[in-house]
Amino acid sequence: ELVAYLTRPGMPLEGLINITGARGSGRPIQLSSFIDSLEGLLTNPAFIEKGVDTQREFLRLFWEGLKSRLPLAFSPDKKVRNRFFMLRTIVVRALNEVANDIFNYWCEHQVSEKMCAPLDILAQYNWDRRTCPISAYGGQKGVREAHKALLWWLYKHDQPEAKQALMNYGWWDE
Repeated sequence: ELVAYLTRPGMPLEGLINITGARGSGRPIQLSSFIDSLEGLLTNPAFIEKGVDTQREFLRLFWEGLKSRLPLAFSPDKKVRNRFFMLRTIVVRALNEVANDIFNYWCEHQVSEKMCAPLDILAQYNWDRRTCPISAYGGQKGVREAHKALLWWLYKHDQPEAKQALMNYGWWDE
């Protein structure tokens, strides 16, 4: 239901999720991968208790926030979109993990403007397909490493909430 909402006309992931699984659809995100990537949020008791309307709004704001800051990475033109490493499965999975962290540590379990600062910083990450630091990662371990790399990026760019997330995962090593 959340994915169907995010792919409606005018929504941030419109035309980007391959609902049918058919090859050659020009839609870079597989439905099953996107649903799997929401596991952190969908098993988060604080997120669950908010109800579907709040869950939809949070995810819409998160993905719309990324899209508005990186419009070319979300371009309907596949050639333009492919210049970025943003909508690859590993990144989508890592970003939805970061969304869970933003919900927990920045927004304190609310839909809030506090999500703007980390989205601004995530938009500054090197998403160029040729040079993106996480482009060589693969598999579930790669998702974890990409998630960790994005949290460290946030922390190093004056987002102290990222420290709590890093500590929670056992990734704090300073």
